[in-house]
Amino acid sequence: MKEVARQENVSQRYIAGIIKLAFLSPSIMKKIANGNIPHDMTLARLKKNIPHDWQEQELLFK
Repeated sequence: MKEVARQENVSQRYIAGIIKLAFLSPSIMKKIANGNIPHDMTLARLKKNIPHDWQEQELLFK
């Protein structure tokens, strides 16, 4: 993360938060891509402690 942050000229903290988005369930990614975003699905919430399990993620954003 340190090297990516340096190359992108951002903080490691920013990279640590954004990298979590790479592990979102495919159905959540599809919702985002289609613009079908539930009102409680904010970037701040997605960057927090989202479970690794895709089914658990999907239960959070029904």
